[in-house]
Amino acid sequence: AYATSENLADAVRIYVNALFGESGLVVLDSDHKLLKEEFTSIIKEDLLAHIPFAKVNEGSELLIEQGYKPQLSPREINLFYLDKNLRSRIEKVGNTFNVVDTDISFTEEEILELVKNNPEKFSPNVILRPLYQEVILPNLGYVGGPAELAYWLQYKLMFEHFNIDFPVLMPRNFGLYLNKNAQRKKESLGLKNEDIFLSVDSLKKKYVHSLNGKLNLNSERKEILSLYESIKKLAHKIDITLEPHIEAEVTSLQKSLDRIEGKFIKAEKRKRGDEMNMIVALKNYTFPGGTPQERIVNILSITSDDFIKDLLELTDPFDLQMHIYLE
Repeated sequence: AYATSENLADAVRIYVNALFGESGLVVLDSDHKLLKEEFTSIIKEDLLAHIPFAKVNEGSELLIEQGYKPQLSPREINLFYLDKNLRSRIEKVGNTFNVVDTDISFTEEEILELVKNNPEKFSPNVILRPLYQEVILPNLGYVGGPAELAYWLQYKLMFEHFNIDFPVLMPRNFGLYLNKNAQRKKESLGLKNEDIFLSVDSLKKKYVHSLNGKLNLNSERKEILSLYESIKKLAHKIDITLEPHIEAEVTSLQKSLDRIEGKFIKAEKRKRGDEMNMIVALKNYTFPGGTPQERIVNILSITSDDFIKDLLELTDPFDLQMHIYLE
């Protein structure tokens, strides 16, 4: 796809169609002039009246009143100027519309003429993109990631103003792919699927505890605390002002026992160096850099014809649990 294409958009269109075309996927070039013509009235309102700016800010205020933090801040103009290898933001300074970081500028009359004759020259930013896509491809529902759906909530009033149906917002599926090597590590360590989502430190502790159940001092702690409780009762009879001193001793003892347990665990980890490295490697594979794999790993690195087919068969769009797919 990349070898035969002149730009990234064409390359992506080719391989996405190859992977999902048979499933009914439709791919549009949203920069096509005929599609942008459907959006010209909104482009004008953004340029001249700054309606999206006002409506999104109004929606953000409503979210703040409900205790939610807005994800995005709109600009007065939410459009880029698009031309060949250029995509640069449009700003209004006085009565002039300037293309940022260029020498290009327009009067109001000139920019309205451009909207009329060349609407494909205008590209929506993150504020206007959802509105544009619902104009050209209305949806019953919009599927997106958690952060994306959070900022869609700011757009409701903007959609109402332009009389465009606001879609039902649906979280996307969540997935984790385990190749055979990762599966072997998981099985060798005796981990369950849900254990993969623990932190590295918690995983190490869980593993060493599974090998040696006597790494904590729970029973000893219970006996000592029981003894201190008897001492406290005795102190209460003798002099009630001694109780705070005994409580302080108990707190100090608890910390000492915690340190001893920590040393037990560290010693066991040192003895199990290979297994500890295996845990780190498994976590780096499933959460590279501490980020969920699905947000880092490109699907092309694990894709085969069978994988896409299995993915479509196994995935239920209404099941919002984390799905683990095995090689």
